[in-house]
Amino acid sequence: MGGGRHYSVVRCRGLILPDNLYAVSNAVLNDFLIPNFGWVFILSSIGFVGFSIYLAFSRFGVIKLGAQDEEPEFSTISWVAMMFSAGMGIGLMFYGVAEPMSHMSDPPGGLAKPTSLTAAQTAMEYSYFHWAFHP
Repeated sequence: MGGGRHYSVVRCRGLILPDNLYAVSNAVLNDFLIPNFGWVFILSSIGFVGFSIYLAFSRFGVIKLGAQDEEPEFSTISWVAMMFSAGMGIGLMFYGVAEPMSHMSDPPGGLAKPTSLTAAQTAMEYSYFHWAFHP
């Protein structure tokens, strides 16, 4: 059981040395992964969307989940509405306060002085754009 103690020491290093954690994660993400492999993220996103469209319109799109004689519990429109509501709901619960506060403390594009009234207005504008009708 001595290995467990070593694990907890390693796990807490980010709390003890946050500057080192920031430097390493910044170097790995911003200096290596994003510049060299950002295209993989974009292409994989396009690939997943394309694969989903393929599945929806191919012979696999008509596969029934459940018994052959069962009717769907929800209509397609209801199911899409539930998925949209769940996605928007979790997004708003997670980012509803965090996003405006983040934009207020560090306004996008340097549009205002941090924590000023203009920064607060800019933060709310960006939040409304992200979470109003556009999504």
